[in-house]
Amino acid sequence: MKNILIAIVLIFLYQFVAAQAGTPTFTSSDTLKLKNGVYQFQYSISEDSSPQFIDTNNVMINRGYKIIVLYENNSNVYYEYIRFTDSTLRSKYNEDRIYRIKKEIFEQLTRPLYSYYKGAIGGVYTVPFRLRDTFGDNFDFESSLSLQANVVFGWGSKYKKESWFDASIGLGVTGVNLNSNNSNLSNERTASALTISVGAVVKPAKLVNMGVFIGWDFLGKDDREVDWIYNRKTWIGLGINISFNQIKNDNPNKKDTQ
Repeated sequence: MKNILIAIVLIFLYQFVAAQAGTPTFTSSDTLKLKNGVYQFQYSISEDSSPQFIDTNNVMINRGYKIIVLYENNSNVYYEYIRFTDSTLRSKYNEDRIYRIKKEIFEQLTRPLYSYYKGAIGGVYTVPFRLRDTFGDNFDFESSLSLQANVVFGWGSKYKKESWFDASIGLGVTGVNLNSNNSNLSNERTASALTISVGAVVKPAKLVNMGVFIGWDFLGKDDREVDWIYNRKTWIGLGINISFNQIKNDNPNKKDTQ
């Protein structure tokens, strides 16, 4: 009998502490779906008609305020406001207050916020047009066969998953045309050079990528005696990105202040 009383008291204390912390007690029939992420309200709604609640009290919704979703339960989304820097707003909206709103209304009133940094992917690209010795006496414009493996780092808007600016680092092999104008050879032939490049790609539209690259070609030991005038010299190129993976990030923006 004593053990039963102790168990009842412990259960009561647990439920009391959970209620004070704003954490619901779930039963086996409840469906729990985590919707971790940062969202922003797109509209303002007055307190009288607001669908946002603390317990049974309506709370005004303000356009632009950011929230972090904690969980979803029984068609309700539970969340808290990201910490405000203003002390008045902080005392009004923060202080461990947990809010709720119907899921279908939540999806109409908010939009997700994503990290500015979208991540990194690997791919391949070619830089078919290169300007060599751009500001020197040996300026040349050439096309060359070059296929490079690259690592691309993407950045973009906090309102979109996809990146709009990518920075690239690449390594590959380039076919180099040697002739009497750019080497000490009297006959034309082709050599292979190790290519290192860095570049930037902007995406003004979903299927439009424009890239500018700078790089360096290094002839192998067997070809160095030809005295190629562009060996190890900087070139500027226009790039065509043929990576089949679009950089995007489903991860939410990090919790911060507002």
